[in-house]
Amino acid sequence: MTRGDMVLAALQYYGQEAIAGGASNPVVVGFFQKAGHADVTNDDTPWCAAFLDAIARQVGAPRSSSLLATDWLSVGFRVDTPAFGDIVVFDWSKVGSTGHHVGIVVAVTGPIIWCLGGNQENRVEIRGYKIEAVAGYRRLLAE
Repeated sequence: MTRGDMVLAALQYYGQEAIAGGASNPVVVGFFQKAGHADVTNDDTPWCAAFLDAIARQVGAPRSSSLLATDWLSVGFRVDTPAFGDIVVFDWSKVGSTGHHVGIVVAVTGPIIWCLGGNQENRVEIRGYKIEAVAGYRRLLAE
């Protein structure tokens, strides 16, 4: 498994999104099931960690087995400088909001880190976030 494998596996789901209202996207619900959380049966539950866990399982990488984004801070190896395919955990309190998020590093451009992840505006997409919100970076396997 390489860091690129995580990105390629995640890209297979690009554009999948949660459905507003009473219905749920079965693909998004499937992320919970693949991550070992079959008790979650809708896409209203925050799903960034479930998405990442399902992708890690798919490629045989270490995973958190948790629905908490911050639990990814104990998976793999801590790195100070992220590379393509590393894991990034965000702490929104650092930028005046609440909550946490986890995704896969695609690129860093100045003050922005580009992240591929689930539950980004309720869909799987690449999105830029302020680097000052980063709580930590993880490398799943030493290469």
